[in-house]
Amino acid sequence: MRNIGMWCSAAILSGVVITSAVALDMSGLIAAYPMDEGSGTTAADISGNGYDGVITDGAWTSGVYGEAVEFTGGQSHMAADGVLSSLPNNAISLGAWFQLQAHTTYEGIIGGSEEGVGEVSGECCQYRLMVDPGFAPFYNAGGHQDVAVADASVEEGVWYHYAMTIGDGAVTVYIDGQVIAESDAVNDPLPELATPFLVGTGESAGTWPLTGLVDEVFVYDRALSGTEVNEIMGASLASSTAVDARGKLPLQWAAMKSAR
Repeated sequence: MRNIGMWCSAAILSGVVITSAVALDMSGLIAAYPMDEGSGTTAADISGNGYDGVITDGAWTSGVYGEAVEFTGGQSHMAADGVLSSLPNNAISLGAWFQLQAHTTYEGIIGGSEEGVGEVSGECCQYRLMVDPGFAPFYNAGGHQDVAVADASVEEGVWYHYAMTIGDGAVTVYIDGQVIAESDAVNDPLPELATPFLVGTGESAGTWPLTGLVDEVFVYDRALSGTEVNEIMGASLASSTAVDARGKLPLQWAAMKSAR
């Protein structure tokens, strides 16, 4: 089993500000949550599409870039309506930074689940990025076919960037920009969901909730390339100079705060 280490250098963790600019192609951006509000119960969607998230039983804390949301298990989660309701390209990419804090069972980082939608009657759990009880990444790529990546593992107290891209009948899963899983076992067409997009829980409020932190959440309606996943990992959404879901979003590298 390979233990996935943080991609960050010691210089970044020590508080050095990196000023290199990266221009990211944000075509197909559905939603982007920097999680930088620092107070209140709203996580703003800066994509321009208006899919703001509502946080229940969460707390604000230091994140990878700026602030992050701390989820505390139980009913703690973020929900945003409409995010997964339209996938015109039959493709999706989603991801976030996360940190486990007290891991004992299945925990959801990102979730999209609607009963009875998909290829199997009564199906649920269409889009999930989770961690299983043995600290292995665990995902669902358009349907309730649970996949644990047995040869990879994560740890408590460490920030990881977790992403999944689905398109052209294939799924690729990344941790810290490294491919950890590839498969053609995906539903086709990909289901569109009327239920909310979830952060900090795996299926619904109270079902596989996270005790930990989440930062920099994104969703696209296309399959990102590996290069794009790495560019997103290395750029703060909150440091953007302009947001245009139809074109380019220039992003600046920001100071990364030390892992808590």
